[in-house]
Amino acid sequence: MIYLGTQGWSYKSWGGVFYPSGTPSNRYLAAYATKFKAIEIDSTFYGTPRLTNVEKWVNDTPDHFRFAAKFPKLITHEKMLNGVESETAFFLDAMSKFGAKLGPLCLQFAYDFAPAKRELLDEFLASLPQTTRDGTRFRYAVEIRHRGWLQDWFFEMLKKHRAALVLVDRVAMPKLAL
Repeated sequence: MIYLGTQGWSYKSWGGVFYPSGTPSNRYLAAYATKFKAIEIDSTFYGTPRLTNVEKWVNDTPDHFRFAAKFPKLITHEKMLNGVESETAFFLDAMSKFGAKLGPLCLQFAYDFAPAKRELLDEFLASLPQTTRDGTRFRYAVEIRHRGWLQDWFFEMLKKHRAALVLVDRVAMPKLAL
């Protein structure tokens, strides 16, 4: 199945355009879920959500809905995967609360995360659990913004760890041939 969605749902400018006029902001996600089957939670990049938020998001969406999320920037940008065991465990524990609604978890890296860090990324991906405590499969994706990663060894690394590749449409990255 293909899941289509947007990055985020809490945009005030969508009121009266995408969301029916008068929809309160605390009902935006429920309204969004009547049109799309998936969403990327952009706010996880800034920090792990409270469990009360996760519970509300799960309750506001139908059973077939999926949530994708970014790893916090503390892990990917600030510490660049170094010494992030406790932060990663905390994040993954929160994400596991999505249960069957959990979609891919994206490691989005900055432009300066260069291929010299390949061993670090390989070790980090190897350390990630494959399932939650209840058996739901974690799905991982890696978004790189440095074209030096686009080599066979990197694609093999992703394959080895069952991680998807996320490509961004940026000046520094090659264009996809369609």
